[in-house]
Amino acid sequence: MNRILTLFITLVTLLAACTPSVPKSVPSSAAWSAAPGGNARFETPLVRNPTGTDERGLGSTSQLAHPLLLEGGLHAQAVSSGAEMVARAQRWVDLGIEYDQSSWFEGYRQDCSGFVSMAWGLDSSAVTGTLKNYAFEVSKDQLEPGDIFNNQGVGNDGHVVMFKAWLDAGAGRFAAFEQNGGYGHMVQTTLTLVKQGGGWTLKEYQPYAPGPYVFQRSSARAAGSAGVVLPVPQGPAGSVDASKSLSLNWSAAQGVSGLGVFISKYPYGAANLVFAREDLAPSTSELILSPSSFRAPGEIRYRWNMVAFGRDGSERYTSALNFTLKDRPSAAPALSGPMLVSVFDGQCLDVAGGSRDEGARVLAWPCHGAGNQRLRLESLGGEQVRLIAQHSGSCLALPVGAGVGDRVVQRRCTGGAGQQFALERFGDAFRLKNPASGLCLDEFVPAGKVSGDIGAWSCHAGANQLWRERP
Repeated sequence: MNRILTLFITLVTLLAACTPSVPKSVPSSAAWSAAPGGNARFETPLVRNPTGTDERGLGSTSQLAHPLLLEGGLHAQAVSSGAEMVARAQRWVDLGIEYDQSSWFEGYRQDCSGFVSMAWGLDSSAVTGTLKNYAFEVSKDQLEPGDIFNNQGVGNDGHVVMFKAWLDAGAGRFAAFEQNGGYGHMVQTTLTLVKQGGGWTLKEYQPYAPGPYVFQRSSARAAGSAGVVLPVPQGPAGSVDASKSLSLNWSAAQGVSGLGVFISKYPYGAANLVFAREDLAPSTSELILSPSSFRAPGEIRYRWNMVAFGRDGSERYTSALNFTLKDRPSAAPALSGPMLVSVFDGQCLDVAGGSRDEGARVLAWPCHGAGNQRLRLESLGGEQVRLIAQHSGSCLALPVGAGVGDRVVQRRCTGGAGQQFALERFGDAFRLKNPASGLCLDEFVPAGKVSGDIGAWSCHAGANQLWRERP
């Protein structure tokens, strides 16, 4: 039996290789626009539907009884919105999920087809050759955000990328999401679609994985009822203070007759359901609960998602969020420091949501003076400093080998090169340059957005790279 299992795992790995050996390219600034429809302030760990499986997404669902937890195959495709597919893809980019065919993140394999499976909300991680079982083909002119370009070859000959938007449709240039071994982690890229015989290929990968590439759309999008918009759970996720009321909140639903909310405890599944309510009005966008009303003795891990009741009697289920109840939040270290205010728009450097988590995003956000906006500028000698967040004691950091477009996140202070910045003075302001990469901290603010991520960009004297201290 162990030998058979080993052979099976080897076959799946070969089918899902997704590793065109391409040199790392730099996404254009236009390609780094924020995911649509969301407030980047709140990190949303979108995960697969609860199925009673373990935390890697392995195991059987055949014993489950509740329809929420029974979905399999196409029926498990909770994501029917292209905007949500793009938002889920953007989250893997923001988290810098590493490429690793033998690793799983929130139930999905960390390769190209595993990423698409996550973005589409599949019940398990498909491979390039089986994604067609969850999709139908569309033409180039019909492409929409969330569709995929799928080279269904085996092993390193196969690859799949997700379409985000045309940058120049006439020239075939588009913004894409992909998980690619050539980069080593999840990225957003700019690719070029070109004709190849009677089909299509990607110019950048033509020497390595020529295809052909077919255009495919998730079957869940075709199955969606006209005028129906499912709610998208937005919080809570991650660590939650068990002593405070819990706010389950979600985006607005349309075209439905009612909503329901379910919470299950680890290892999740119908047998572990601890809360269910199915009488919420369709206009509801929040449910306040006391953790004591559902908390199981000794258990801190929970998962929640929703059902939308259709006017035709149908039931459709949303993606799910995991959260952990914490009895005593970690005490903040006794640090103090100023706020760093952008000369560009007067907003402050901010660790998103006051998170203490490793890898939490760093944003520009309206100044409020709380600990997640106060930074201790610890001298490393000369004009070099590291930036330590007061609320967490962690450092603001760029990834090792940072390139243009890489985001700043919160990391445990190690003294690494990605955590070192030189203060370069410009009158009463300064910019923060990372000596290891030669790049400067830059405020990315897409048009029409209140806030934007902080990342690395080629140094210039523009206002979105200049900062002032505020007590």
